[in-house]
Amino acid sequence: MPGLSYRGRAILAAIIEEFIATGEPVGSRTAAKKAHLELSPATVRNVMAELEEQGLLAQPHTSAGRVPTEEGLRYFVGSLLKPYEPTQADLDRLRRQCEAAAGDPEELMRRAVRTLSLLGQAAGLVTSPRIEALPLVSLRFIPVRERTLLAVLVTAGGLVHQRAIQVPRQLERGELERIHNYLNDLLVGRSLAELRELIDLEARDARASMDQLRQKALDLGSQAIEDARSPELYVEGHENLFGNAEFTDSDRLRAAIRALAEKDQLLELLDRTIAAEGIHVLIGTESGIESLSGLTVITARYGDGDSPAGTLGLIGPSRMDYAKAMSLVDHTAKLVSLLLQKRSS
Repeated sequence: MPGLSYRGRAILAAIIEEFIATGEPVGSRTAAKKAHLELSPATVRNVMAELEEQGLLAQPHTSAGRVPTEEGLRYFVGSLLKPYEPTQADLDRLRRQCEAAAGDPEELMRRAVRTLSLLGQAAGLVTSPRIEALPLVSLRFIPVRERTLLAVLVTAGGLVHQRAIQVPRQLERGELERIHNYLNDLLVGRSLAELRELIDLEARDARASMDQLRQKALDLGSQAIEDARSPELYVEGHENLFGNAEFTDSDRLRAAIRALAEKDQLLELLDRTIAAEGIHVLIGTESGIESLSGLTVITARYGDGDSPAGTLGLIGPSRMDYAKAMSLVDHTAKLVSLLLQKRSS
């Protein structure tokens, strides 16, 4: 994208801000007024024509003003967006809702994005914390019936993973206690990936030394973490999305409903954005998901900076208040991260 002149940037920003506010094509007089430029209508029309040639604006029909294209919105978000700070009332509401559920990580996620959805007037999205990314706290095996143990794995932040394990014989209480002590010495503070690697190393050593109790403990530990669950996707506040004027059109409404129903694709999309820090904005076709054309997804990861636990965000019409939505997503992710950190400390 070639660099824009000061006039081009000012007029593009004015048109997009007005379009976001009204949903209507923007004419040259309005653009000049909103951009605070002392230019003739003819000069403004020439600048708008240049912006159209560069793919940043489009003209729905000959007599209409201009509307931004996806490329225009992308340039606006990347280069022209003005900083926005949420109101104290909005921040207080978000904090109250999140703190009320701080004891339950999954309820915290749902409350956070439910409130985010309401404040941002879009649908809220969040993946449940990824157990793979969280430090482990304890692992216990509870006898539930003859030759069956329930493995209970607990992470920092309070996530619990359970799995039934079949054993060839019932283990004595003292034997189980020694297994618990050994495995908990190994796992505390480590991630699942680290623990899997360590179990492999320890198992080789235990076989070499003919240590049957260690071998049994490591076999149970390996089974306990074998199928630690994948993250789930929660979508909250559909009504906040569908309340936008764009969805009075029945075709667009049906497309949005389909997009929110395709949870596997949305989960894959959110997983792609977890790798890098900061706010991610995917406008229309940038998501690579056909049903999201005409929609924008704004996400941020939450959790520890080195090992993020999940992703949250908003999904709304491409004509949305980007500055407000991005700021709200950022504040929500930081608040959730802080509350999870406090719970695990």
